[in-house]
Amino acid sequence: MLEELDLLRNRVACLEDRIAVQDRIWAALICSDLGDWAGAAACYTQDATVDLINYDPSIWPDPIGMPLAEFRRLASTFMPGFSVRQHMVSNFDILVQGEEATSRSQVRAIHVIDGQVWEAHATYCHRLRRETNGWKICHLQGSIIHQMNKELIELARRKVAANEG
Repeated sequence: MLEELDLLRNRVACLEDRIAVQDRIWAALICSDLGDWAGAAACYTQDATVDLINYDPSIWPDPIGMPLAEFRRLASTFMPGFSVRQHMVSNFDILVQGEEATSRSQVRAIHVIDGQVWEAHATYCHRLRRETNGWKICHLQGSIIHQMNKELIELARRKVAANEG
């Protein structure tokens, strides 16, 4: 009986970890979509890095091993130019191993500007670490599968620059 109870506790703990990992990833994306940059940053470790595969090199000049702060700085030059941003994430494949976790997911992201939509489809791979205040993302790898209207990024960039000047 005690052995069955321990097994049940382990299964519940595993499910709780998987849900917490998924919730952390979702929180980072929804905060970014809603312009809550501090909330998004709180989902990452201090040493978090980003790899962007098949992304436009004119936007992301050094896309592998990019510190999160640099990723956020570059994104801030155009993302606020979009009036609406939405990441839809599905098909989570989560593996928890002790204090580390990996999650793969499929993403469809839309970004609206002046009634036009830049749409990107990607596979995301997040690595997370358990910290004293819960799971935190320590690495994000995004790999573009397909996108439409990526030229709207330049329009968004001009809009951001005009608002700053």
